[in-house]
Amino acid sequence: MVRKSILDAEISEIQIDAEQCFRLEVVTHKGDELVLTAQMEGEYQNDLELTMKRDGNVLHLATRFDPFFRHPNDKLSAHKVVSIVLSVLLPEHKSVKIKGKDTQTQISGAFEGLFVRLADGNCSLEGQVTTGKIQTVTGHIELVGPQPLSAVETKYGETIEGPVKLLEQGLELRSVSGNIVLQDF
Repeated sequence: MVRKSILDAEISEIQIDAEQCFRLEVVTHKGDELVLTAQMEGEYQNDLELTMKRDGNVLHLATRFDPFFRHPNDKLSAHKVVSIVLSVLLPEHKSVKIKGKDTQTQISGAFEGLFVRLADGNCSLEGQVTTGKIQTVTGHIELVGPQPLSAVETKYGETIEGPVKLLEQGLELRSVSGNIVLQDF
């Protein structure tokens, strides 16, 4: 397990590259500390690293293979699995941007902005978002609790909801073929 923490009130945005992650958990709290915890398993777990890079007021987080890692070109390498679970605990009212592939994403708390783009991963959100957009290709979107919404759209999936009034500003939920579920509205 890898654990890193940072205490910096100047950071206003966190960008998370979760493409290598199996699961991502993002939770806000009332404190000032940002804490990252990564659990890595699989054949190449010792060749993975958690990176943090600051660019002005933006903190970039990612999991990746060590730059010196040489992927063995053997017949069994296609069957060797890497599993990364990344947990991010961050102060409330920050802006968060997440991109992932098959990442199962669970988000809870209060966010100034939340922008999530996933391919096949599902996204579950419970909390308050001032502005944002959650997009998936085949992944499902689940929103728990009242939230101002400006769009709820799935092209080939189903939308399961109660009565929802769309506003000019709010959170956008969009998927190509994933279902969108709204609970406790």
